Amino acid sequence: MSEIPEISAEKMEFEELKKKLVAYVRSRAGKKKQARGFSKGELEAINLSVEQALKIGIPVDLRRDTVYEENIETLKSIDLKRLAELASKFIIRKRKVKGKHRKRVFRGLTSAGKKMRGLKKDALRHTHKHKWKHGKGK
Repeated sequence: MSEIPEISAEKMEFEELKKKLVAYVRSRAGKKKQARGFSKGELEAINLSVEQALKIGIPVDLRRDTVYEENIETLKSIDLKRLAELASKFIIRKRKVKGKHRKRVFRGLTSAGKKMRGLKKDALRHTHKHKWKHGKGK
């Protein structure tokens, strides 16, 4: 049987800290529900920028403008320095891919794709109208 890999104590601590980082909002009915992340105003209340929060793994919701004291207290209760240390070890940064190249099929460059776009007709082939005159002929 294969052995189960052990999870380090630091990894467990990091996961516990991330579980505590939950923002809440009030719905229209007045009920408390989980938010997507902390608002910019809540982060500013504890002198933390959005970029810093994202680097250390704090969820941020830039669309939300509301500021709740409950969420600010949650952020204050977390040891942010320790969270930053652990985040540097366990958060893996994703590289951004510039302009992912798509294959010929998805760009409409195959023979069938050109035919569908009306680029195969001789009557309109060398004019600007070939884009708009799909199946109308001469």
